[in-house]
Amino acid sequence: MKFPLMTSGFLLMVISSVCVDITVRGTEEEHVNITCPYDHGYENSYKYFYKGHYRDNNIILKSYGGESSVFNGRFSLRDDHQTRSFIVTIRNLSMEDAGLYGCVAGWGEYKQIQLNVIKGA
Repeated sequence: MKFPLMTSGFLLMVISSVCVDITVRGTEEEHVNITCPYDHGYENSYKYFYKGHYRDNNIILKSYGGESSVFNGRFSLRDDHQTRSFIVTIRNLSMEDAGLYGCVAGWGEYKQIQLNVIKGA
């Protein structure tokens, strides 16, 4: 009788785990750059950066493709078509900024980001 209970507990652990593609570390009160690569053909597509899981849809920044830079408070996004990546900068990091983020270009590949913030000196 113990086996089904152990199996269901294991399945819950596997289902709730998060696959992180990019891990970034920054220091409180400083800035951090997060690079989000995208595939060829997405240079002029929308670029999204959001907090939480993709399905949560908490968009922080949205670029309309042709724009090279977008700003929203402490957050900025700069699209580099040459390297096929966009760089998100978060200024004046706080401990509350730590957590999961995501980025995507158009309908391209979604990247899950873990931002770790360490205490400033």
